[in-house]
Amino acid sequence: MRWKTIPFEPSLPRVGIFADVSNQYKAAKKAWGGKVDYREIMRCSAAGRQVVVANAYVVHDPEDDLQPNFFAALRYSKYRLREKNLRILKEGKREGNWDVGLAVDAVALGSQLDVVVLVTGDGDFISLVEHLKGKSCHIVVMSVELALSNWLRDAAHEVVLLDQPQFHYYDDKYIVEGENIVRMLDRSLYI
Repeated sequence: MRWKTIPFEPSLPRVGIFADVSNQYKAAKKAWGGKVDYREIMRCSAAGRQVVVANAYVVHDPEDDLQPNFFAALRYSKYRLREKNLRILKEGKREGNWDVGLAVDAVALGSQLDVVVLVTGDGDFISLVEHLKGKSCHIVVMSVELALSNWLRDAAHEVVLLDQPQFHYYDDKYIVEGENIVRMLDRSLYI
């Protein structure tokens, strides 16, 4: 039996995608009442590049019945989910933050990457951006404009605003059964 291998293409820039899902979920909901299409983020980030890592940092909320479908769509779109359970504090505040985990992963992998795509608008990542720039990484920030810190915008080499319709996610675009995507609906129906 012969194995089919996909050859590594050393001439393609190596990209790592680190998506702060909660940050962009809240921003998209506030900005246009919708969601971000992570499949389109993957497509744009990977264009002309070799994806080394694509992590989506998510917080599992047991009260959200739609999360399993969304998580399945992320997996189908080739993201590795980094999951954390939502914590509810004594005063009723809900907490689930991946900032440190995202930063640790990006620093650990930074020396293997030419391009780092940060899907977040959180200004807390400025130190991470400066560190990765010191490792000669090209930094692309993708964010809903409403959530984009001016400092993060200025620190990045490139900024892609997710407010553009191509990055909008439509609830009925994916047909999901359990953990499996049964069918992807044609994007042209929604533009």
